[in-house]
Amino acid sequence: MTIAETRETIWLTQKPELVVGFSPAGEVTVTATQDLSKRLCGICGNYNGDAADDLRGPDGKLVGAVAAMTKAWRAPDFTHVSGPRRRHRMAWFR
Repeated sequence: MTIAETRETIWLTQKPELVVGFSPAGEVTVTATQDLSKRLCGICGNYNGDAADDLRGPDGKLVGAVAAMTKAWRAPDFTHVSGPRRRHRMAWFR
């Protein structure tokens, strides 16, 4: 895996199949090769060419709407975790 920055966007690359970009504006770009077709899951769908089955939650069940899909795939909130609080500021988050 490689990590690079271009025009303030951070790019994570797992060659040759997957590239993910994170911009300071909060935009996420995902590029996958055809080799990953039918092997993906998550908020971007499963990349099998059939949009009708893209809205699946982590449990594999179809959900009714995009809002329900994003809620199902949302990462847990870790603000309740106790321990020392440290603030990290990454240079690419300006």
